[in-house]
Amino acid sequence: MHHYFKLVNFTCSLFIPKVVQRTGISNLCPEGYRWVDVKLSTFGIPKVMHLSCGALSTWAVDDNGQIWLRIGREEDNSQATQAWLPVEGKPLSGCRFAKVAVNSQDTIVWAVDDRYNVYARDKITPTFPIGTLWVVVPGTGVKDICVSQHKVWAICPNGDIACRYGVSETNCVGDYWKKVPGNFELISVSPDDRLWAIDHNGQLFHRKTQSFFGTQAPLKRRSYSTLFPNEDDWEFI
Repeated sequence: MHHYFKLVNFTCSLFIPKVVQRTGISNLCPEGYRWVDVKLSTFGIPKVMHLSCGALSTWAVDDNGQIWLRIGREEDNSQATQAWLPVEGKPLSGCRFAKVAVNSQDTIVWAVDDRYNVYARDKITPTFPIGTLWVVVPGTGVKDICVSQHKVWAICPNGDIACRYGVSETNCVGDYWKKVPGNFELISVSPDDRLWAIDHNGQLFHRKTQSFFGTQAPLKRRSYSTLFPNEDDWEFI
């Protein structure tokens, strides 16, 4: 069965975005049981244009380009505590933040502005999850982004895919970019680098990525493409 997805333009004046949260998710019920509106007006937050969720935190960008961090959870219990914090730091002059992405461990956060510049959040720790500042990442422009456990996957302005290697809690900007075959509009990734992407026709694709380590240098990644060239193939869903 083929699935098609409509790409929504969040900047359209006729579209009023809102944030909803799926409740009741558990190992026994992974799909949850209902959607609940998240009342951001309580925290003085305008319309949210993009967001990304980790295990314990949510990062969001509002329509003014301000990035926010949510600490805590909003459950059915009205006494459950949470807080939305404005994240300090601005993009390059004349730019506004447009997207933000966090990995599932809440340790790596990157952002993209409206002119395709890309940034990494520095000094994020378990005790200081908001980090200290944004660091510009050179090498390529980016229009969409997602983060796995230790890689950042990006779609370039022309639709090409690039992967940033060497990203870690102590090296937020990583080491280098590597192009990956494919041309898409949107991209998402699981913690173990299973990629999902949507092309300009709204068609969904899936790609499985593998990482390998040398036996003499266990901390140095070896290129999976040199070992398994066919791993670069995308599967049309």
